[in-house]
Amino acid sequence: RGLLGTPGANSMMASLLQKATPVREIILDDTMVEYDITHRELVELFGLQPRHLRVFSQPRALAGIIPYDDMVVFKFEHLKGLLFWDRIMVFDSDTPSVEAFILTLRAAIRRNQVIFEQLKQPFELVVLECLLDELASYYESSFSRLHALISVHLDNITSGLGDEVREDGLYKLLPLENKLSSLQVRLDRTFKTLDQLIATDEDMAA
Repeated sequence: RGLLGTPGANSMMASLLQKATPVREIILDDTMVEYDITHRELVELFGLQPRHLRVFSQPRALAGIIPYDDMVVFKFEHLKGLLFWDRIMVFDSDTPSVEAFILTLRAAIRRNQVIFEQLKQPFELVVLECLLDELASYYESSFSRLHALISVHLDNITSGLGDEVREDGLYKLLPLENKLSSLQVRLDRTFKTLDQLIATDEDMAA
């Protein structure tokens, strides 16, 4: 019998299905609705497969997209949710970084509404551009912080202030280098996943 057939696994799945997530749903006319949705409702209302709930339940889940017939499940760093051709459901919407993204997204939607008709973009393209901007800012900020910290410790190592200072700098430098490598891996995966999302969006719009 497989793992999912064991009582412990069934109990974990039942607990996961009851978990609720704060959501803000933004429609193409900038209408926004706020509510909580359980993982069970994601399965029952949107046909989400239970095994895909890890995108929402695991904080350290890697970037990824899961295409369905009429929507895409997405996860990019702190941003995750469901993208449709005419609306987006943004999860963990009560966190400051996600709230800031939603404000930026709604401003972009309103700008798109008032420009000349021939310049208007499809809703999902507006969302994708905001996702790209948000992630570019996120990674730039993350790399800048790590670069500043690494530079400080490298200066200490080469300062000639003694072996104790040098060893302390080396000790603190290694975990920062590991974080930098991890960030690079996440960045590469995000770029590849965004390419997939853009291709999926073109399929949805066809």
